[in-house]
Amino acid sequence: MSNAANPVSSDSLLTPCRSFFSHSFSKHWKLDIQRSGLPEEVQNLIETVVVKSRLLRFEKAEIATELISHFQDGETHGRSHEQLMNDFGDPAIIASLFRSAKMRNRPMFMKTFKGLVIGLGVMTAAYLSVLAIFHLGQPNPRIDYLVKLNGEIAEIDDSQKAWLLYRPVWTKYGLSEGGDCQFDDLFANDESGTGQRLAKPTDASWPQAVAQLKEYRELLDVFRVGAKLPSLGLQLQADRNNYSDEDFAALFPGQDKTSKPMGWVVDEKAEELLRDSLLNISLPHIQSFRKVARALHVDTRLAVERGDSDRAVENIETVFGMANQAAEPHYLVCGLVGMAVAGIGFEQLEEVITADPDFFTEPQLAQLQAAIERMPIRSWIDFEGERAMIKDVIQRCYTDNGKGDGRMTASGVDLLASASVWMLANSPRVEDDVDGVAYAARKFMAPAALFMCASRKEVNEKTDELIDRCMVDAQLPYWQWSDPEGFQRETDAFLEENRIRHALLAMMLPAHTQILNALNRTIGRQEGVIAALAIHRYYKTMGHWPSEVAQVSPEYVNEFPQDQVDGSLLKFKCIDDQLMVYSVGRDYDDDGGVDHGWMTHGRRVPHGRAQFTFGPRSNEFEGDWILWPQNVSPTDETAEK
Repeated sequence: MSNAANPVSSDSLLTPCRSFFSHSFSKHWKLDIQRSGLPEEVQNLIETVVVKSRLLRFEKAEIATELISHFQDGETHGRSHEQLMNDFGDPAIIASLFRSAKMRNRPMFMKTFKGLVIGLGVMTAAYLSVLAIFHLGQPNPRIDYLVKLNGEIAEIDDSQKAWLLYRPVWTKYGLSEGGDCQFDDLFANDESGTGQRLAKPTDASWPQAVAQLKEYRELLDVFRVGAKLPSLGLQLQADRNNYSDEDFAALFPGQDKTSKPMGWVVDEKAEELLRDSLLNISLPHIQSFRKVARALHVDTRLAVERGDSDRAVENIETVFGMANQAAEPHYLVCGLVGMAVAGIGFEQLEEVITADPDFFTEPQLAQLQAAIERMPIRSWIDFEGERAMIKDVIQRCYTDNGKGDGRMTASGVDLLASASVWMLANSPRVEDDVDGVAYAARKFMAPAALFMCASRKEVNEKTDELIDRCMVDAQLPYWQWSDPEGFQRETDAFLEENRIRHALLAMMLPAHTQILNALNRTIGRQEGVIAALAIHRYYKTMGHWPSEVAQVSPEYVNEFPQDQVDGSLLKFKCIDDQLMVYSVGRDYDDDGGVDHGWMTHGRRVPHGRAQFTFGPRSNEFEGDWILWPQNVSPTDETAEK
């Protein structure tokens, strides 16, 4: 095709590029001026214009060539240098005109490159500014939430604190995690081969279990005394070096204060921030209550074998007292362990009475009932401890502008990263090459937290909003909840939508529904056991089972226990001298104490009585929730269906 048919030829497109490369590598434009043969004052004028144009080298060469030709042509036409210079005009204006024209005529690739350079420069400047702001901001934790957490304990008189009694034997027997106290001989292999269970008098290993109970007699005797006190009295410490030497020896067997605790904090600044944080609290003692409760369970079996009902009563009361102490302070994990320990006590009591209803006297049953009624289980689950922990972490991650607001800091990102929850790194070790790259990447990306993370005020307000709702539900029986499942759905949806913006809350907010399910399940069990004891006391006094609640309350229990599902009074029935206490269950109707379970793949599957799950009314969960007895054998479960 001819050029006439195609006015925009390839040569015309390539001309700017050719000009650029030819002039870029040509000799310097100043040499062209010097060799022009023009007078010195003209050369100076041309050089002034070229310099003021502030253009690229090849463009300056083009301007110099044009101006040299201008003056040489003037000479050719008989004009003097003076006339040409007088008519030339202001060099600055001429330079500006040249600059505008040259920049308009630059090739597209040069304009694009310039835009990229400018954009990159702006971005770099912006990033450096953000980086400076980010790293200049420092958290300034001012509120000691640990004092608030330990406040009630500090005010209790030492004479009411069981820890001062427990501590010597706790140390002697190595009761905390990492100690030597394991109670291994108190367990026997389950006949089904599914694992271990607590030893029974019928087991071949029973003599070894009895021997181990004798070995730990002093320990159990101290707990029998200490569990009668209202408080454990152990103040928790975020920095374990703040424990007294006596407490440290009991809580951290085999360690000393100079040894660094095994942990996940590597970053030095994060370690400093966490040293006094509630997030750094360890609870090495808490699971020890379960150990002792199980040992007392075996000792109760020994007491039953020997016909010692007083010893059995004392053991079970001790477990209930320990449950109350384990739940102190009202930290969620402590409350959950307290409920688990109370469950061990319920199991002991039910095991004895269902096996031999005449083993305990009526006064002993009344004594045990009073011990159960004294347990304030609902108060054990207190979300204020979680609120304090979240707010303590917030003040260690954010700046504080003195008005309740602030921004995420580099130290805060390091703190969260060290806690293995930040998306960019998991406790990087700088000395390792691979982890060093991850560490550098986190440092490079961390300033994005200024824009991606919610502000301090926003996180605080959302924390209060969610924890307040948790507190309301925790203080109400299930049947009074306005929307049992809605709050959890809303919370889950919010955290899913704000996984980065509210990463701190997503990490630390407690599982509301699961915790309150456990709470209401334990309270339901407590109410069921109280009802069962009151009915057994009536039976022992009257010689026959009651037929209605009015016969039992208020003589044997002030107020007959309520069903945690719907708020009605618990149901009971007696068949073949066996008592059953039950709730209406998820279908909200009385099925006569028959636990049908739920439908799965077209068939009905029995559910564990102790694992009842609260939720909206549903016929899929047909049947009742059996509160007494709960520990029935699989054969009994099958026969009941």
